Amino acid sequence: AYQQAIGDLETVVFDKAEIDINAPHFVFYVRDLLAEMYGDESVEAGGYRVTTTLDLDLQNEAQQIVKEEVEKVENLKISNGAALVMDPRNGEILSMVGSRDYNNDEIGGQFNVVVDGLRQPGSSIKPVTYLAMLQRGYTPASMLMDVETVFTPHENAKEYKPKNYDGKFRGPVSLRNSLGSSLNIPAVKSLAIVCVEDFLSLAYDMGFVTLEPTKENMTRFGLAVTLGGAEVHMLDTVTAYSSFANYGQKVEPVAILKVEDSEGHVLYEHKPVQGRKVIEEEEAFLINNILSDNNARAIAFG
Repeated sequence: AYQQAIGDLETVVFDKAEIDINAPHFVFYVRDLLAEMYGDESVEAGGYRVTTTLDLDLQNEAQQIVKEEVEKVENLKISNGAALVMDPRNGEILSMVGSRDYNNDEIGGQFNVVVDGLRQPGSSIKPVTYLAMLQRGYTPASMLMDVETVFTPHENAKEYKPKNYDGKFRGPVSLRNSLGSSLNIPAVKSLAIVCVEDFLSLAYDMGFVTLEPTKENMTRFGLAVTLGGAEVHMLDTVTAYSSFANYGQKVEPVAILKVEDSEGHVLYEHKPVQGRKVIEEEEAFLINNILSDNNARAIAFG
């Protein structure tokens, strides 16, 4: 038996040890931030005492919610999910769920979708388009035509004929109802009015780092960018949305509040800084007002 066991070693596959730590994606995110601050070797040597922004009760709740919500849609071949909770007033990250299950290799559970994942944001990018419309002098009452429309961005371009998610057309609709009901055709028309370059500039200013109006991005992205056709990071999306919550002030994400060495000397302490103003207070107010308006959702969602 001993000889057989020795012989079998060639083909034995050892299970990877499961990582049993609280909020593993957040922990390794913080570790990466520390490595940027003090270098890998210093962090590996240990001895730091780090105070973070994490709210462990909220983290556990968020992990459970992600797990339950993904289970509800597994029949649609959806196997993974992620979540991020940030206090928009100061950028403090309260909860970071980078995947449904850190220890599940089948879904690449160790990959942090929140920080490292590039994903299409879908309709969550539409408020940026309508914000650009407000900056052009349009109002929530401005009318847009939700009718079948063919777009040809330039002479040799392929025709682009967007559809609403339910396949219906609703004729004249206000900008308020277009955003509230997440209609696609008015969103594409709005982007055609403001132009892709101005949209990308605004999105980049708000925190969408992957939407910088570079020559390459200008070539890659067309009118479908307003329907979420360009990949972004979830962390950047939440950062960008902080400027709506703060009436124009964008805050940067914060995970580390204090770092002490093994003797208790404070090496770093986070000092709250006022967010940078990226949009006007009135513009943020109007977008918030539309997004919280149940009546504006009624024509599509009842």
